[in-house]
This record gives sequence, structure tokens and C-alpha cells, in this order.
Amino acid sequence: MPSGALSAAYLRRSTPLLPAGSIGCHVRSRRNRAPCSISVEVLSRYLYEQELMAVVLKAAGHLAKEHAAALSDAGACEAVVQVLNAYAHQPSTLWWYLNVVADLAQHDDVRGRLCAADPGPAVIRAMQLFPPVVKVQMGGILAITPLTRSGAYSRQLADIGSREVMTAIELALSSPHTVAFGLAGLAVLAEAEGFSDRLGPACAGAVAAVDAYADLEAIAKTGVLAISHLANATANLPLLRQCGALETVTAAVQRYPQNEDILIEASAVLAKLGEEG
Repeated sequence: MPSGALSAAYLRRSTPLLPAGSIGCHVRSRRNRAPCSISVEVLSRYLYEQELMAVVLKAAGHLAKEHAAALSDAGACEAVVQVLNAYAHQPSTLWWYLNVVADLAQHDDVRGRLCAADPGPAVIRAMQLFPPVVKVQMGGILAITPLTRSGAYSRQLADIGSREVMTAIELALSSPHTVAFGLAGLAVLAEAEGFSDRLGPACAGAVAAVDAYADLEAIAKTGVLAISHLANATANLPLLRQCGALETVTAAVQRYPQNEDILIEASAVLAKLGEEG
């Protein structure tokens, strides 16, 4: 097989390697069963073929967008955790792993099994190992945010990795290329169990980001949403007042009076910040 390429011929040759009955992924369409089972089989059987892993992880990520349940039934949740543990020191492979985790975690019918496979420690470890690698840090946020929809698992993630998540958010907010991504992640985490009362250090960064890109409506919208969610934690209110959130949100409303999303979230922020002071 050519290096770095998973050809159709290779997939056909790989099919007989599957254990009897493993093709049955319990999905409606038989056409989608083989790709899911084969992808997971290759992840497990050829774990230490690095170039192959990168290719198959990309394929699994694409499959997960529409066939997450089939991948899960084939054992993808457990397989991707195994891959990360094997390639903990390879940031290029980590990026694809984190994306697959994120794609699987988006689906309600898969998230429970994924949480049972416990990808959290592996995700946090990846973020610890490569603090300056933007793709790994953004991949970590991408993976963690949908996992927080499971309340119990969200609390577990916060206990083991709230510091790493905060570092990644701060990194995202510091760059014009990732600021919108960081604000969106912050908006989700500020409502997540376990994280909501640990994000005080992010208040100033969120406000500064909205101020820095005040002429970009999309960032203003996402930023006001993040500030609104941060304001749900009582401990964050004095921090938001101190860093000028009231003025920032008011300016966003004045600049974009036609944006209903900004108006709605800003009203909530103004009500909360106006309760004292």
C-alpha cells in the first residue's frame, strides 16, 4: 500500500481480517456497515502504523458526522482512546484523534458510550503535553465542550482539567485567528456542570476580546453570549464589573441594535450586573 494512503483495494483486502459478525454495526443501511467496522478494525489492528492511523482517523472523523452510531457500535469510542494513548507524543495524530472525539461526542446516542470509554484523561494529558501547540489546544476544547453535556462526566472533566481548559481558552482569546472559537467554547463551558464556577479568570479575557474586535458582529454576538453565561455564576459578577463588562455589552448593543441575539443576551447581562453597585 502506498505510504500515507488508504486505498479502496487495501480496504477490500482488509475485510476478511474482521472477526465473524463484526460487520454488523446495527445501523439501518447495510451500505454503511463495512466502512465503520473496517475503520475501527484498522485502528485496532494496525495501531502502531503512524501514517495509516492519521489517514484512518481522518476517515473516521468524516464517518462520525453522519454515522456516529455505527462507528460506536463497531467499537470506535474505545479504539480512539487506545490510539491517543499510543500516540500521546505525536501532536499531528492528536489533532485528528481530538476531532474524532468531538464528532462522536456531538451525538446524544453515542455520548454515553464515549464517556464510559473515558477519553477525558487522554484529552487533558494531550493539552498538558503541548501547551504552545494551538491545534492541540483547540482540539482539546473542541473535544471537551460536547462531552460536558453529560453532567456527571462534565464534573469529572472539571476536576481533572479545569486548569488546562482555562489555559487553552486564554490561548484562543489571544489570537485573531482563534478568538471566535475561544469565545464559543467559553460560552459552552460557562454553562457546564463543574466548570461554571471555575471560569472567573476568563472574564477579563472575554471582555477584552469583544473590545478588541468590536467592529466584527460575529465576535460581538459570541462574546456577549459568553459574558452572559459567565454572569450566571454569582462569583463572576464582581469580576465582570471590574473588567468593564457592563460598558462592553452596552457598546455592543449600540453598535448592533438590529442583532436580536445580542439584544437578548445583553439584557440578561445588564440585569445581572445592575443588581449591585
